[in-house]
Amino acid sequence: MRRLITALVLLGILAGLSLWDLHQVQTLSDQLCALTALSVRALREGDRAAAISSADTALRLWDEAEGYTHIFIRHSEIDSTADALFELKAAVLSGDAESAQAMQEMAAYHLMSIRTMEELSLGSVF
Repeated sequence: MRRLITALVLLGILAGLSLWDLHQVQTLSDQLCALTALSVRALREGDRAAAISSADTALRLWDEAEGYTHIFIRHSEIDSTADALFELKAAVLSGDAESAQAMQEMAAYHLMSIRTMEELSLGSVF
């Protein structure tokens, strides 16, 4: 009986961590997508300072999430997302709205990919 209770407690802890992970990745991806879209929108409207600020905020948020991302997310996904965010900032700094839009879409794609990988499904459990 003791083993059963221990197993159920461990299973509950794992389920709780999975739900927390899902919430974290959803929150992070939503915030980053909003910031990158805001950056491109500001650049298109001619507000270069706001575009740079939003891109910087997105990069800072990504860096601050390192404690989470380096534990729960594949390193190849971390690298490709970071690359896309830095390329977005470079496009914003150059003032090229078309390139910034393409980089924003690439960053959003990587973030949604990470989000999809972290979602619970029968395939991810078994």
